[in-house]
Amino acid sequence: MAAQAPPGAAAAASGVSEAMEALSLDDNTVAVGTVNLLDRLPAELLTMVVKRLDEFSAISLACVSTRCRNAVELQLGRCRRLYIDGFKHWDAIDSDVLSSLLSRMTGLRELRVSVSSHTRARASLMETVAVASGHWTAMEELDLDYMDVPMIPEWIQRICTNCSRVTGVRMGLCIGDRCVQAVVSSLPGLRELNVRAGSCMDPGFGFGEYRRYRSPNQLLSAMARCTQLESLELSHGVPLSHFLPRSGLPALRELSVVFSDISDEDMALVISHRGLESLSLVRSGPSKRGMAMLSGLPALKELNIFTPDHVVCDGVLDRLGSAPALKSLRLGDHYDRPRVTAEGLVRLVRNCRTLTKLTLDYRDTEETFACGPDVEEPELLKKLRAYLAR
Repeated sequence: MAAQAPPGAAAAASGVSEAMEALSLDDNTVAVGTVNLLDRLPAELLTMVVKRLDEFSAISLACVSTRCRNAVELQLGRCRRLYIDGFKHWDAIDSDVLSSLLSRMTGLRELRVSVSSHTRARASLMETVAVASGHWTAMEELDLDYMDVPMIPEWIQRICTNCSRVTGVRMGLCIGDRCVQAVVSSLPGLRELNVRAGSCMDPGFGFGEYRRYRSPNQLLSAMARCTQLESLELSHGVPLSHFLPRSGLPALRELSVVFSDISDEDMALVISHRGLESLSLVRSGPSKRGMAMLSGLPALKELNIFTPDHVVCDGVLDRLGSAPALKSLRLGDHYDRPRVTAEGLVRLVRNCRTLTKLTLDYRDTEETFACGPDVEEPELLKKLRAYLAR
């Protein structure tokens, strides 16, 4: 015999469906006639309706009636992640309502804010978020990526000061030294920092704003106090020399540099971080001399070199063969043919006894080769030759 639904379950489902259909959520508005319908719903059904909404649809619903607002506030108090899309959301929401409801999100752990230059009230949006951040004492991750308007350092500093438990920060377009200083000086427990200056499709976009860095020494001084920073990612024109102080980052374990030039002097700073375990250089390579320094990282386990291959040759591979802890190596370039040879790669595998995985990704053709003492060299040589001949 088929199980029967609990009494009233069908009516409850019907009521929720009817309420959801009455809501016009695509443009964050509420359809005419919804007020009476929602006010007639039992409390538990109204709660089910609110749970099915994204945060900004719920905020729109809060404008319908006091009863709806109370239900929304209760649900937002349980919210852990929030994405504020300034272009999509702001113009359709009353700033006072947004401010009031954001202040109810006391359990928030992750916040992402995206402010488009087309957003008419972008300054008000940032100010509203900064004011509400005083209620987010449990915040752990802050994402200010994809912001293509200049950010106001004072607001950012206010957010970080209020949310002092944040350990991970991403920052996007149109940044400057004052903005980054505001972050690193306000977050003593910062463990992960990702800074992006421009666009990979147009390397010049956003770089002009980044050139507004007029006091790199002050930024370096602030970075020197990031004693717990474990992961640093810089991309699209962000200069590495502005983020690695001479005194070093003692806890740094992961470093990624994408679409940003690295000099041999910069590489010397990288090598001074003896505890570095993972390094990624994407279209951001120094000279062959700088690449050869990588064997001086005693704890390096993962190395990703995805850069013009004229700097990666058999000579560089011979130096990498002496890396004492290297387990995974990835080499590649979307445009150039590899300059390394199958013989050079086999020699690397033979000399670097800790290496277990070698990945080649040239001209959109990726293949991974198992390494280690159990791998037969003649068979590996054959596979590598076949790959490089493509």
